[in-house]
Amino acid sequence: MKGASNGPRLLVATRLTGVFTYAYFEAPLAAVGASCRIWHYQPPTLPRWQSRVRRLLPRTLKKRWPIVKVPEPGRYDALVVLRSLEDPLYELSRVAHRQGIPSLYFIDDNFFLMSDAAHLSQDWHVLHSDEYLRRMQEQDVILCSTKPLRDYLQARLGHTRLALHGPSIDKSDVVPTLTEFDGGLRLTHWGGVWRTAEQAFLEPVLLRLLERHPGWRVSFHGPQPLSARFVATFQPFEGNYQQALARCRAQRPHLLLCPLIARPENVYKSLIKCLDAVQIGAVPLFSDTPPYAAIAEEVPELAGLLVANEPEAWVERIEWIAAAPDRQRAAYDTLVRYVTSHHSAEQAGARLLGLIPPKRAG
Repeated sequence: MKGASNGPRLLVATRLTGVFTYAYFEAPLAAVGASCRIWHYQPPTLPRWQSRVRRLLPRTLKKRWPIVKVPEPGRYDALVVLRSLEDPLYELSRVAHRQGIPSLYFIDDNFFLMSDAAHLSQDWHVLHSDEYLRRMQEQDVILCSTKPLRDYLQARLGHTRLALHGPSIDKSDVVPTLTEFDGGLRLTHWGGVWRTAEQAFLEPVLLRLLERHPGWRVSFHGPQPLSARFVATFQPFEGNYQQALARCRAQRPHLLLCPLIARPENVYKSLIKCLDAVQIGAVPLFSDTPPYAAIAEEVPELAGLLVANEPEAWVERIEWIAAAPDRQRAAYDTLVRYVTSHHSAEQAGARLLGLIPPKRAG
């Protein structure tokens, strides 16, 4: 049951919305009677002549000529900056510090190992710089989505105020039972522009399955439509997490396909796809690689949801689980128990509030 928002109030500043705000902050804070305001910073588009003039101005004059209205952190109990510490988000954290407001930084990916992530920031090069490390070290607390990420940053930064803060889910958001099987399997996949390699991996898998099982259906939520050879429901990727889940849920899928192409940063990712699956009423299938390989260790009964990264292996595993609706239901029930016990919004919210330092005299 989500609590009333009469407790502490946080300002969450981000370049991105969706899963990053809802699963990590809105849901857990609401579950413990706290609240947050999401400030979604969108870089303004200026006429070319204005952009050229601004680049020539000294920093003091730029401050007198603001082009983005920045919220006042002093009205909140804490500031949380998500992922990007570029200006003006970094400047906002400095204002908070001067006013005695705790400033926390949240990170859910190992940016330092990622070779290409232009979708994350216009100033992506900053994320690989010593300046970015310095900005991180200035924060009162660094919230890390996984233990491997926390350990990596501990070794890299030597920061003593690192804390775990993973994704969470409110019980009211869980679809309690698997979508009823009515003879025609429905498969779904969703991912943003950074998942084009996974989409390319899935295409031959889905083609083979639809050739063998003409009655099956595919719904795809991604950066671009599938090949013209497909008869599939396609919807462009939706950045709003709750709206994206609602779209997927409306398709009433049985299986959520979550391949993950091997990349150095994968081991630092969270198991958020488990939360996605129980919010759309579908059984997920994962690549048997980090971070998903850990599922078999935590919940041995879910080992059958892990698949080798070979197209034929995916075809075989999907057919194997589709052949037994009881097998699907048992896997889904086990997943629901795991998610609600290990990723409880109420527990996550209580831990988060306990990590926020008290206000200081400004």
